[in-house]
Amino acid sequence: MTIAPYRLGLTATYERADDAHELLEDTGLIGPVVYEEEVDELAGEYLSEYETIHMQVELTDDERSQYDEEYGIYREYVDTHDFDLWKAEGYQEFLAHTSYDSDGRRALIAKQRAEELARTAVKKLDTLDTLLKRHHDDRTIIFTANNDFAYEISHEFIVPCITHQTKTDERTEILERFRTGEYSILATSQVLDEGIDVPAANVGIILSGSASKRQYAQRLGRILRPTDERQPARLYEIIASDTMENYVSQRRREGVEAGA
Repeated sequence: MTIAPYRLGLTATYERADDAHELLEDTGLIGPVVYEEEVDELAGEYLSEYETIHMQVELTDDERSQYDEEYGIYREYVDTHDFDLWKAEGYQEFLAHTSYDSDGRRALIAKQRAEELARTAVKKLDTLDTLLKRHHDDRTIIFTANNDFAYEISHEFIVPCITHQTKTDERTEILERFRTGEYSILATSQVLDEGIDVPAANVGIILSGSASKRQYAQRLGRILRPTDERQPARLYEIIASDTMENYVSQRRREGVEAGA
């Protein structure tokens, strides 16, 4: 126990998607939030000026056909059981059903397959190619939701990649080369979202991710270190249109971007 009469906590990512942050107040470990300042209020003085660009791509005919089939299986099960997926409790109830209901397990697998089709949509790579050419003089981090997609991008565009599988020495070397400018592009999954010191970048491209505001804020933060650059930092978000990614994108941007 601390003998200090007061304690102060500072964080850029207080809220959690599972609402676990509320336990801090409920258990009396800390008091309520006493002061908040939005990212936009810090831009220009303590952080770089920035802009976010939201982009959508269409699924191919084959991807759309597969997506609609898998998503239909998932939605039919959810609608039949009337789960309220807008609330964390509703989704937990759905997951509980999948542990003993074979139809529920099939619905969960269908959901995961639909999500993967959206995350790895072919036209995302076409858009990524365009953006990398546009920002060839910038320092860019490409964010994905999983290792496989990060490795695919690394192979397709011949750029270094860091995942949780990357050994410490290799990761240190890649980040140092990124810092010096020898590498100008870096692909990663979720390992660089937090907890690792990453050299300044001025362009971020989110190809896939979770609905977590925490993750989105961390990824935005990777491009907000103050620099002498006169151009604002840019965070691109590329999603597959008319898929679950629309909802995911909306959820993670709420309360992080101005006006989101």
